[in-house]
Amino acid sequence: MPGMSIFKKILPDYKQFTEYSVYLLILLIIIDVISTYIGITYFNAYEANQKTAQLFNTFGLILPSALKFLIVILFGYIIKLAWKNSESLLYDPNGWMNSIGVISSLNIIFIILILNVVYLIIVLNNINILYRFI
Repeated sequence: MPGMSIFKKILPDYKQFTEYSVYLLILLIIIDVISTYIGITYFNAYEANQKTAQLFNTFGLILPSALKFLIVILFGYIIKLAWKNSESLLYDPNGWMNSIGVISSLNIIFIILILNVVYLIIVLNNINILYRFI
């Protein structure tokens, strides 16, 4: 199938894009934790992220932040396993197995992009609320 050979050629670029997207997700989570902490501690802005604010009040800063990072690490490990399994499907001579490999690889990219967009919106909301208090 000619389409599969094209996908095999651009697969390393997709892997690199996904790797950088996971790094971006980690950065967005760090910014989310910092902005929520600043909003709660210095501006009493609990509406910035109410659920995280409740967790901060109950358990402090370390446990909710550690849970977020642990989930991202676990998510990165799952992505690594999925890439490994889908890459082996791409080199299977069976046509429909190639299609499953392409679809699973594209699903990984779609999921990570959606997560980045959601966290970007959360961070922008936190920054907007903090800006109103300044």
